[in-house]
Amino acid sequence: MKYLKEEYAKVCNTYRKLLCEQFDIDYENSFWVGDDAGGTLYLNDYYVNFDDVRYLVDNKISFDVFSEWYDYDLRLKSINFDIVTPNLKSWCMGRPRHSEADIIELEKLHKKVLENKQILKCAINEFKAKIK
Repeated sequence: MKYLKEEYAKVCNTYRKLLCEQFDIDYENSFWVGDDAGGTLYLNDYYVNFDDVRYLVDNKISFDVFSEWYDYDLRLKSINFDIVTPNLKSWCMGRPRHSEADIIELEKLHKKVLENKQILKCAINEFKAKIK
């Protein structure tokens, strides 16, 4: 069993090395989170699961395509985790995306919600202070 783990780690680190070369990123700017080869790869401020690492290397996906997908996903998930976004493979296959105008509108609404939450929190604190 130890042999399989070691071989798996070698394969994962080969993929890591190839992805760093493909994206022109210094290998030293990457590591397996929790030292768990084949889990999540930290790659120069990006966190990538091994399935995506493999897909990127096996299909020679450019850094520009990857970062466009990553940023799109991050933008929408920062608004709400319930928003369904395409995985990397679906993105690369051209799955439909929300328009920039629709995303900007959601971001504006999200900002208003956050501002109103803060206003409500202040009002509740003032309300509580009147009872003391």
